[in-house]
Amino acid sequence: MILFPAWLKFDDARDFSEALWNVTTEQLTRRTARRGLWPHRRTIYERPVLRPLLSPEEFADTPEEGAILITTGLRPARVWLPR
Repeated sequence: MILFPAWLKFDDARDFSEALWNVTTEQLTRRTARRGLWPHRRTIYERPVLRPLLSPEEFADTPEEGAILITTGLRPARVWLPR
């Protein structure tokens, strides 16, 4: 099945967003500690975060040639169809 997200209404996009697979992304957090005259200590944290393959807002922002390919046995994939 090929789904064209740009043509969906917001409620439908929200339903598809919840039904499709989640992907894991890395979230970066930066922190700077200051202590008097000593040099600053900078720390960067990385942690995995689950998010939907496409949020409802991303459905609306997808160009017309963008699509989601849904097949049996494989995860959904974002694809760009030639015009």
